[in-house]
This record gives sequence, C-alpha cells and structure tokens, in this order.
Amino acid sequence: MDGGELLDDKNLEYDDETMELTLPSGAKIGHRSLMRYYKQRFGMQRTVVLSHSRIAVGRVLRQYKALGWTGDAGGGSFHQGQRDMQYLQRMKSKWMLKMGMSNNTTKQKHFRAQVMF
Repeated sequence: MDGGELLDDKNLEYDDETMELTLPSGAKIGHRSLMRYYKQRFGMQRTVVLSHSRIAVGRVLRQYKALGWTGDAGGGSFHQGQRDMQYLQRMKSKWMLKMGMSNNTTKQKHFRAQVMF
C-alpha cells in the first residue's frame, strides 16, 4: 500500500454529537442510525412575496375586522379560547350521547333475547 493512496486521518473530522464525518472535499457522511432523517425531503422552499400596497393592506385589515379581529394582540383572546373549548366540549358530549342512543344494542333489528329453551 502506498502512503499517497490512503487518506490522512488529519483531513477527516468527526463530530461525536451529530455523528457526522466530514471528508476533505467538504462532503458529510452521517451515521446509519439517523438514515430516516437524512432521507426526508421537504420539497422546494417557497418564498412569500409581500406587496406593500396601501390598498391591499387596507383590504386585508377590513376582512380581519369583519371576522372580529380587534388588533389587541390577544388581550381578550384567552377568555374567548376558553369559551370556544367549552363549546366544543358541549358539542362533543351531545354527539357522543346521540351516537350512544342511536347505536344501543337493544334497538338492533337482529337482537334476540338470550333465554334458555
């Protein structure tokens, strides 16, 4: 073996925390236990182009105000969130009661009393 053919260990950098090996070319090699994370593809990065048109900003603000946004930065939204959660819980309990009543086993058409003959 020639000494020139082998890579010098001084050119390789290993990070114990991220378990990555950095080659002299700059490429990084990861550990096989983290392969599921390396294979992830999140698609193209989408950029949002903002237009600072006064007409567009005014239109958006009017829509938010029509939906009930007051712009108080969440001052009363905590209590509104609690009321919304209570409403959802009430609706869920009503739905569960309705489903329980409609799916009662005694109302099934194929129900047959278990009696000894």
